[in-house]
Amino acid sequence: MHLDLNLLRVFIAVAESGSFTAAAHQLHATQSTVSQRIARLEWQLDRRLLERTTRSTRLTEEGEIRAEFSSNILTGEVWLSVPEDFLDSGFAEVFARFKRLQPRVRMELRIGLAAEQREWIEAGEVDLAVIRSTDPATAKDALWSEPILWVASEELARELARNEHEAIPLVHVPAPCLYRDVAMQALSEQGSHWNVIMTCPHLEGIRAAVCAGLGVAAVVESAAPRDCVRIGPRHGLPELPDCNLVLEHRANIEANDAVAALEDVIADYRWRSREMPRV
Repeated sequence: MHLDLNLLRVFIAVAESGSFTAAAHQLHATQSTVSQRIARLEWQLDRRLLERTTRSTRLTEEGEIRAEFSSNILTGEVWLSVPEDFLDSGFAEVFARFKRLQPRVRMELRIGLAAEQREWIEAGEVDLAVIRSTDPATAKDALWSEPILWVASEELARELARNEHEAIPLVHVPAPCLYRDVAMQALSEQGSHWNVIMTCPHLEGIRAAVCAGLGVAAVVESAAPRDCVRIGPRHGLPELPDCNLVLEHRANIEANDAVAALEDVIADYRWRSREMPRV
């Protein structure tokens, strides 16, 4: 029996939230729709999955996803690539949800920069890749978009606002790096002077340097250090473009239920934005 992934997504949302109301809010659906889909899934499995009362909703013993359901679950493997900072924006939830829905599918993850990811896709080394792009043409088909920000420590932000630096101190990932290229192009077009204070291939190193006040970095909003502030034109820095997240497929990829299942889960995912302080 082939289970509808949409029905399984609704079931997982109810199981995780413990309520039809919360699941409906999470899925942007009505409670009636959630209830109907749970009923349909229970009918397909011929099992009662949830006990509902006026006060609570809980899983029945049959509702626990166990080995007895394994005959309804896909098998195979999927190779996926994502940017490093994508993991920090809550993407671990995608892995957890996919493994609950498809425990028999083996998923391999490869972390890389946009240029590397495109090489892997073209070489057929990964099946799917979530790739960042600042090309405005990719906005239409993007999974979602978020702004690229300049971030700095509060102290450095105040110094820049007072024009105390002859050149803007930068920290960034070595080339090839999308944010590095965008930042340097914007600074060059504005005619700004800058010095590269530090480079580091890992996001955590960049964050640590920014929080310590060593320099300014360009990062996407979801990956910005929590202890820093967003800065911009008032500090002598140009506006930066939005960054689009695009899901790309390996060329000539054959129909694959496991890949399609992962793609569905990724398409449902939305990163949780957070407000950054401004100075």
